[in-house]
Amino acid sequence: MLSVFALLFVCLGQVEKTVEVSLSGLGMGLSRAQLVERPISGTADFSSFGKGATAGQILDAGKVIGKFQIFSGSLKGKGQDWVALLTDVPTSDHVMFQSGAYKSISPYSFSGGYAASRKLSDVNGPILAVFCEPYDKSTPSRKDATFKTFTQVFDPEGEELVTKGLGGKFPHHRGLFYGFMKTTYAGGVVDTWHCKDGVHLNLTGPGVEEIGPIAARVTLPVGWYGKKDDLFANEERQFTAIRAGSALVIDFDSRVIPVSGKIKVDGDPQHAGFHFRASGEVADKTEKQTVYLRPSGKDRPGATRNWPDRKDHINLPWNCMQFSANGQRYSATYVNHSSNPGESRFSEREYGRFGCYFVNELTREKPLVVQYRVVVRRGDIDQAAAQADSDAFQKPKGQVQR
Repeated sequence: MLSVFALLFVCLGQVEKTVEVSLSGLGMGLSRAQLVERPISGTADFSSFGKGATAGQILDAGKVIGKFQIFSGSLKGKGQDWVALLTDVPTSDHVMFQSGAYKSISPYSFSGGYAASRKLSDVNGPILAVFCEPYDKSTPSRKDATFKTFTQVFDPEGEELVTKGLGGKFPHHRGLFYGFMKTTYAGGVVDTWHCKDGVHLNLTGPGVEEIGPIAARVTLPVGWYGKKDDLFANEERQFTAIRAGSALVIDFDSRVIPVSGKIKVDGDPQHAGFHFRASGEVADKTEKQTVYLRPSGKDRPGATRNWPDRKDHINLPWNCMQFSANGQRYSATYVNHSSNPGESRFSEREYGRFGCYFVNELTREKPLVVQYRVVVRRGDIDQAAAQADSDAFQKPKGQVQR
C-alpha cells in the first residue's frame, strides 16, 4: 500500500506547535476528495508537540479543513496514535496540524459498568457496547453467557444493533470477536474461539477510556484462561470509534503477551482470527440477500468464498459484506492491515460471519500485535468506496524529524 502521510515537525520558537503533513504519497489508489470524512491514522512521537496538547485543527493555506486528535499511547509500538478527519478537500500538497487551536467538549460518552456492559455513544446515538460480565460457571447457561468478552455495533444512523449477541445460530459468534480454535501453550491445546471445557477470555480489570473531539477509545485488559482457570496470556484489546459522516468506523487493535513461555495460535478460517457477525436476523430471515464485495468484484447474492477451497482467498486488503437487517440494507467493510501476520486466510458465510485468521507463534519478547478496521454504513457501497476505506487505514511511512 502507498503511504498516505509523511510527517515533519515544524518548530516555532522553542515549542513545537505545528506539524506539517505531506499528501504527496496518495498515488492512484486514494484521491484527495476520498480523504474527506474518512479517518486517517498513524503513530508518531508527539511527546513535546504543543506541550502535550491532544487535539487541534487542520489548516490548508490558512483555511480550517478538519480536526486531529492524539491519544496517550499506542499498542503498535513506540509513540502515540493520532487520527485526523478532514471535512473539506485539501487543495495543496501539504496541510498543517495546529495544536490547541480547536477547543470543544467531546461528543462522546460512556455509560454502564464493567461488571455487565459498557456502552459508547455520542450526540447522534449509540455506537458500540462491550459485554464483559465476569466469568460465571455456576450453571451451563451462565457459563455460555460469560465465557468471553465481545463487542456489539449499532446502526450508524439509528439505535438498532447490526451485530449478533447471545443465542441464535452458532451462539459463540458475538459481534466483533477474536480467538483461535487451536491455542497451544504449556498447559496444552485449548479453544479460545468456542471457549469449551472452561476456557474463557475475560477482563482482568476495568477498561481505560479516552474521548476527544474526533474519536473515543477503550482499551480492555483481557485475560486468556485455560481449562483449569490458569491465566496463560494477557491481551490489551482496543477499540477506537469514530463517527465519520454517515459511517461508523471502528478500529480494532490487540496485543497478546504470554504469561510465560511460547504460545501458538492456529485454527481454520471458520474458527479463528478476528471476525464480524451480523445480526441474527440475517441467519434467520435474510441470508439469501447477503452479497460479498471483494477487490476482485461483486459476487451474486448468497455466494461465498472460503480458503482453502479457494486458495486465492488470502491476504485480501479488504472484504465487504452487504446484508439486510432491521428493515435496512448495510455494508460492513473489513480492512486487514498490511502489517498483520500472514498468510491471512479468509472466510465468508451467507448468514453474516466473515473475517480472516493466521498461524503465529508469540513470546513475551515477541507479542502478537494485530490491527483491523471495520466501517459500517447504511446501504450498499461500490468497490471504490471500500478500496478508499482500506487505503486510508494503511500506516503512514513518513518519519518524524526534529
